[in-house]
Formats: sequence, C-alpha cells, structure tokens
Amino acid sequence: MQMVINRMEYTNVQLIQNSQEGTLYLARQKNQEVIIKHLSLNEKEINILEQLMSNPPSNFVKILDCDKKSYIVMEKGDGTLTQYLDRQQYKQLSILQKIKLFEQIANGISELHSKSIIHRDLKPDNIIFLQQKDQTILKLIDTGQMDQLINKVLFLQDFVGTENYRAPELYEEKIQYNTKVDIWALGLIFYEMITGQSLIQKKKQIKDSQYIKSKIESINIFKESIQGLLFNMLEQSQFKRWSVQQILKELHRIIEIMELKEELQQSREKNEILESQCLSQSKTNLSLKNQVTSSTKEVESLDQKLRESIKKSNSQAETIKKQEKQIQTAQEINANLQLKINLLEKQHAQLKFESEKYKSDIQLLEEKVMNQQQNIDKLNMENQQKKIEQSVQINRISIKHKKFVLFGFPGAGKTWIYNKVKGQNQGYQNKSTTCFFEYFINDYKVTIVDSPVFLHKSSYDEAEETYKNYDSYFQENSIDGIVLVVQYERIDLMKRQLNDCMRIFKKISAVIVTMFNDTEVISQNEEEQVRNKFQFHNVDIHFTNQKASQTDLLDIFFQINSNHTQPQIDYQNIFKIYIE
Repeated sequence: MQMVINRMEYTNVQLIQNSQEGTLYLARQKNQEVIIKHLSLNEKEINILEQLMSNPPSNFVKILDCDKKSYIVMEKGDGTLTQYLDRQQYKQLSILQKIKLFEQIANGISELHSKSIIHRDLKPDNIIFLQQKDQTILKLIDTGQMDQLINKVLFLQDFVGTENYRAPELYEEKIQYNTKVDIWALGLIFYEMITGQSLIQKKKQIKDSQYIKSKIESINIFKESIQGLLFNMLEQSQFKRWSVQQILKELHRIIEIMELKEELQQSREKNEILESQCLSQSKTNLSLKNQVTSSTKEVESLDQKLRESIKKSNSQAETIKKQEKQIQTAQEINANLQLKINLLEKQHAQLKFESEKYKSDIQLLEEKVMNQQQNIDKLNMENQQKKIEQSVQINRISIKHKKFVLFGFPGAGKTWIYNKVKGQNQGYQNKSTTCFFEYFINDYKVTIVDSPVFLHKSSYDEAEETYKNYDSYFQENSIDGIVLVVQYERIDLMKRQLNDCMRIFKKISAVIVTMFNDTEVISQNEEEQVRNKFQFHNVDIHFTNQKASQTDLLDIFFQINSNHTQPQIDYQNIFKIYIE
C-alpha cells in the first residue's frame, strides 16, 4: 500500500493501530521508517505543529511532515517508555542513570512550556526511546491533545489526558488550568521510573493525599532528595506544585551530588587498592606510597568539594523555598481577586437586570395610575369593588418576583405540591423527582422549583453525586429562598428534618406541613402546638392537606413571597464545602 502526503510518496504502508485518538500507520520514506498519524486537526492544533516543525525541541519526536488536513508524519522510535521500563536493560541501570533519563523528559516539557504549549496527555505510552550506540534517547510524541495557553490559563471544556495520569484540578468543574497539569503527570512518570510500579491504580487515589504521601515515603533510595522532588511535583494544589524550571534545577542538584558521591566512592576504592598494594610491596616500590598519598589528597579534596556542594545546594534550596512561598502567596492573592471580580461582575449584571425590570414595572404602574385618574370621576359605588381588586393586583405587581426551591426528604410531599400548583390534580404519591423542575407563576410573582431527592446519608458515591447536582443548579440559578416540606408526623421527627435543612441552608423562608390521610386534617390546636415547638427558628409555618385546592396552595406561596426578606445566605456557593 502506498500513500502520498504533500506530494511526498510513502511506501509499505501498514495499519498498526486504530483508536479514538487516531489511526497509526508504519511506512517507509526512501530508506527511513516513519509513523503516519491520521487524525482531525483544528487551526490551533495545526499552528502548534508548525511551531514544532520550524523550531523542533531536542527531546520531542521529530515531525517530518504535516499537511493541513489530517496527517502527521513522525520519526519512528524503538518502542515506548512503557516497553523500555519492562526491559532487563533498564532494570539494571543505576538510580543516577534513571534520573538522567527522566531529565530528558523534563527538558522536553520545559521546551514546550517555554512556547506556552501544554502536552495534556503525558504518560509512558506517549514517550518513545531510541537506542543510539551506548546511549538511550527519550522523546515526547504528540497525541493531538496539545494546546496553547491564552493569558497563561485554559478553561476546561472537556476531559483531556488519560484518567490515571490526569491532574486533580482536571476533575473540577469550570476550572482554570495551566502547565501544572503536565507537572503532575511528570511526577507519576518519575515515581514509576524509580520504583518500577504505577502510583495511581484507581481514580479515587488521585485526591487521596495520605495514600500518595505513604507511597512516596516508602522510597528508600537517596530518599531525602527524591521524596522531596516527588512531593513538590504531586502537590494537590496547582499553585503549590513546582514549575518545570524548578524541577530541572533540583534534578541538576541531585545529579551533581550523586556524581560527586560516585567519584568519591571510586577514589576511595582506588585508594584501598593502592594501600593494599603498598603494604605488600612497601620495601620494593616506594612509588606506590606516593600514589597512595596523592590519591588520599585527591579523596580529601573531593570530600571537601562534596561538603561545599551540599552546603551550596542547601543554601540554594532555602532561597528557592522563600521565593516559592512569595510566588504562592501572590498567586493565591491573584486568584482571590479574580474570584471577587467575577462575583462583582455577576452582581452588577444582576442589579442592572433588576433595575431595568423595576423601571418597566414603574412605567406600567404610572400608566395604570393615569388611566385610573382619568376615569375616577366616572366611577360609582358599583365600581368600588373593582377598585379594591385592582389595588390587590397592584400590590402583587409591586412584589418582586422570587424563586423558591421546594426541599424535603423522601415522602414529604414536595412533588405533590409542585404538581398541584401546576393544576395537575393527582393523589399523593411517594415519588420524588431526580431533576430540578421550575414552574413560573406570573400573577403571584413566584417561581416554584421541585428539587431532586436528597441522598446525603446514602453511599459515598450517591451523596457526592447529589451534592454535585445541587451545586450545579445553585451555581447557575439565582435562588431567593428555601421552602422545607415535611409530612405531619411525630414532633421530634419533624424537628430533626427541620434541623437537617437548617444545617445545610443556614436560613429558610418557610415550612409547609402536609397531611395525606384522607380521614384526618390538622386541627387548629395541633397547628398551634407545631408553631410553638418551632418558634425559636423564626420561620413562617403553613399547613395543607390532600383536600387543598390549587388556589389554596397559590395563596400560601403568595404569603411566603410577601413575608420573605432578602436572605443573608449565599445560596449560590452553599454546596461548595461538600464537593471540595
């Protein structure tokens, strides 16, 4: 099979992989084996590839050709890093040699970051090795997920990267991320190269700081430096996580110290051999003594250099630590300021919207007042009742439209209330919704929201999904108040449900007590008893039963709206503490 790309002919084309990431072919171009990747490219990805072709990084796979449609031609390596780590050849390397190999990967990432490019899918399968005589070269390959930073950050629009190598911040919603996602993956690769084992086996381990800490602390080879480097690469916070420049500085320091230690050890071994030879030949070979003396001085000199190097490294590390703390503080301040700016912009937009709405309402009222003034002389006693009804309607218009979320534990009757208000006259069913549903009632200036079933005491996954569902809705909508729905039961059970609701929302607008037994209604004495029990919560309490009409329930919500004051609770962010 043959293929022509940009007028260049490729022969012996063979399919080697077909996946969601693209299709890979092995081919020959003249006397060189190449890899051809077929994938969909947008204009931004093409610009990145053209940058890498015009000024190729030293530790990035060479891109030989790229048409502007869907093909990338790259040099072929001898295999992936995953395959290389399983070879006996790699397992026999010293720790220093493994660190130097990792330094090549860090250099490749450093060159990408210097061009404001994020790899976004860094893992052993996306790194190839080339065997050149006695030297092994590691190079990064492009998977089509690279992106270029805009204003030093990117907004997460869809999942990128491979799950077990994905940074913690990539699992957050609407998160800003940067080059630090590559640093997290670098840390996982470094751990695997040093220990021969993968650090992350399950998704939940990514945010398990104690698990990661225990795994890193189990490393006993040159442990102080390697553990410290891993901790700084695998920081949960992207603000505290090291940059690739800091990693390279630390690698240089570790390599320098280890090389000095190896050289010192070699000199000591040489000195021991010379001393042994000197003892056996002391009478016949005086020159060996001189060599021993010279070697001893050399050892002492190297020992002195090692102590000076360690002292210098410790001093540099302390300086770097102070600089990091200053940078971290500045980044946190900047992030907090940005959040405040975003909040102020949202508040400004909301105030502007409300101002326009008030102007419209005032104009409507002024027009009605003018019409009433023109006809006031013609009104008689029969029209007096109409004036009263118009006055009630004006009062309703003057009340601000508010959105109330019905909240209740399974079986309370909130979905029955929601359907009844909509005019769906069905009997009580113990069935809660799994989504948020809204019903807009213009005449009563209120929007009623039926909320999903609240599973905060079930399994961990169900509770987490519930909090995320609520957080997503509350983030995207302006909520004016919470109306708790409880079924008339024992006072202590109703009180516990009210306390649970207050614990979550801090403040609620009202409580609706329901009764679904056809043969019973809540007596006035029982209503008074409930109000007395709950009076310390300072909340309005309303009562209803299965015989209540749509108008009865609408009047309850009109009273709640009329009595409602602006809450001091930030409902928009109230669920943040449960999902972070």
